[in-house]
Amino acid sequence: MLDSPSRSGVFESEPVGFLDQPRFWNAAIAGRSELTAPEFLSRLKQIESSLGRQPRFRNGPRELDLDLLLLGDEVRGHETVELPHPRLLDRPFALLPAAEVAGDLVHPAAGCSLRHLAQTCTPAGMVRIAGSRDWESLPRS
Repeated sequence: MLDSPSRSGVFESEPVGFLDQPRFWNAAIAGRSELTAPEFLSRLKQIESSLGRQPRFRNGPRELDLDLLLLGDEVRGHETVELPHPRLLDRPFALLPAAEVAGDLVHPAAGCSLRHLAQTCTPAGMVRIAGSRDWESLPRS
């Protein structure tokens, strides 16, 4: 599925939505795929299920949550896949790891690089816990 993927470090963040749950661990992977967006998302959901994710209420506690954030410069508003991820710009816990692995990628809706977006977000409540550079030291565009 992925060709020579790169991965971010791991970030810990406060939960979003339903707050009475453990803190989240967040990371991103960038790579290449020949899958379409719906196929890729379906594969992610299969992985979640195979690793024990149980259906619960929206934003509730979960064992694993895999999201498709971007697929190049593809923009789509499909009922099963929306690209770019509709809440990526509002979620530093997703944006910062994505910028770490694909900082030069331009967010098709925002029109600027992930690196720039990461530099302008407020990562309140986030802590880098493993294998990452400090997001404040990301090269400035």
